[in-house]
Amino acid sequence: MARRDTDLVAVFQMPGNSPCSPGDRPISASLKPVGYWYTQAGERRSGGQHAADAGAAPLPGESEARETPPDGPGSGEGRRPRARRAGEALAWAAGAAALLFVLVRVARTVAPPADAASLALQAHDLFHGNVLLHGWLVGDVTFYTFELPVFALAEAFFGLHVAAVQAAMALIDLIVAACGVAVAVTGSRGTARAGRAVVVVAVICAPDLVTADRWLAIGLPDHTGTTVFLLLGCLLVDRALDWRWTAPLLCVLLAAGQFGDATVRYVDVPAIVIVCALQIARTRTLRNADSAIVVAALGSVPLSLAVRVVMRHLGAYQMVARPTTLAPVSSWPHGVAVTWLQLRTVFGAQAPGGLLAGDTLFGWACLLVVAVAFGWTLWRWRTARRVDQLLVVAIAVNLGVYAVSTIASPLTPQEITGVPVLGAVLAARALMPAAIPRRWAAALAAPVLAAALVPLGLVAAQTATIAYRQPLATWLQAHGLRHGLAMYWDAPDVNLMTSGDVQLRAVIAEDGKIDPFEWETENAWYNPAGHYANFVACVRSYPLFSRTAEHVFGKPASIRYAGNWVIFIYHRNLLKQVSPVVLPPTQ
Repeated sequence: MARRDTDLVAVFQMPGNSPCSPGDRPISASLKPVGYWYTQAGERRSGGQHAADAGAAPLPGESEARETPPDGPGSGEGRRPRARRAGEALAWAAGAAALLFVLVRVARTVAPPADAASLALQAHDLFHGNVLLHGWLVGDVTFYTFELPVFALAEAFFGLHVAAVQAAMALIDLIVAACGVAVAVTGSRGTARAGRAVVVVAVICAPDLVTADRWLAIGLPDHTGTTVFLLLGCLLVDRALDWRWTAPLLCVLLAAGQFGDATVRYVDVPAIVIVCALQIARTRTLRNADSAIVVAALGSVPLSLAVRVVMRHLGAYQMVARPTTLAPVSSWPHGVAVTWLQLRTVFGAQAPGGLLAGDTLFGWACLLVVAVAFGWTLWRWRTARRVDQLLVVAIAVNLGVYAVSTIASPLTPQEITGVPVLGAVLAARALMPAAIPRRWAAALAAPVLAAALVPLGLVAAQTATIAYRQPLATWLQAHGLRHGLAMYWDAPDVNLMTSGDVQLRAVIAEDGKIDPFEWETENAWYNPAGHYANFVACVRSYPLFSRTAEHVFGKPASIRYAGNWVIFIYHRNLLKQVSPVVLPPTQ
């Protein structure tokens, strides 16, 4: 469109400065204009990218000139951006649905362990109105604010059933992956967004390739889901740092996370405080958004404790005290060695026996990629974004706290299952560029997709696992035995497999007595006035339990066998001879 009596002035974006005109400072020949100023009859009017920022309306016909395609109105070219966004949204939704399908298939290859079954029983009680879980004694981690509601949602569709647990675990992993992808794709566009998403999914699902480690990623509700709270916090800090509601929302988010898992208190809160404190020290001012974030993070601790006090006053569940104490300095080298072992385990890089095997090669690759991303972020720390700094510090704090605490042992890899999730996001952001040229997109698509989809496809193609305790559950149902006693690792599993038709109560043999198992149980179960138990299911491979049971309850009326279990059947209520419930130190 021709313009008369106008002057066209290009506007450039200088690094670290606001847009300026050519007369303001020297312009390099390599800089490209980001907008234009039109001057006409003493008026200054803006066009291009910064028209809206300047607050001036475009010249007549200017918007039409930019938005109307050469072929004229109605050609359909002007609707392409909207159609492209709709297509991208549809593609992301289809990818999430496909990932959920794969995760459900993977979940079917893992038999739910006792802790997952116990959480399913709590969710069943929660769904049927016991919102505060009155009468329950839960473990040292409650998962009350994330995993437990997801379990209750799954049971709303499937009921108290193994399928509900598998669906819940797959959905939890999908939410974790979605939050990780949301953080990873920040600042990227086009093909790079898909590439970063694929990297996140690939690293998170790496342990699934190792059969012995698959329970870490998909079979056990543990600290993997806790990373959701830090990832959502990263989104707030990275995308809405100066928003007035960011600090209050972050405080509530972290308090909710601590309420379900103390890992948020020992890992997420310190990471946020450290990163924002470093920003405050660099800017040398306290009146900024970082100070508000620090106050919010620190304030989340007393807020979570206060909510817990109120809930206990209202009769909510009791919680076993978490044994988080500092180990003696002399044992720290051992803790570091254990941490390195468990780090390989949670990445799927540690085969049984510690030997390098074919199914661990992908885990080693993922671990190497995360290590490179970690080092690269440290190298460019001053120019790294806050979200990258948060991820690095959170990983370091998690591993460091684990190494110097008494929790570190060969039996507790679940304590650092959040590291692969955070590492996956860090690797995607640090190593995958924000934009990929079109000429390279096609070449990179095939290997990146193969790295993520082939391992998941191999695991998802495996047949569903038959639960180890299924023979016991089937036998008890077939013989009409409905209420009895068993060890903890058997009791909740059988309850879940029979949808509550068979109710085994967890007990422990200790000091010649049979006591209630004080972990993930409800006190009312052991009340002989309201419940009747007439048999004991004993594992043959643990003769101490069967000997103690016979010593306490006497000679059974009959003995039956089901797989690896021997069943002592009596004609009286055994709960009358079970020791009273003595609660351990609780929170």
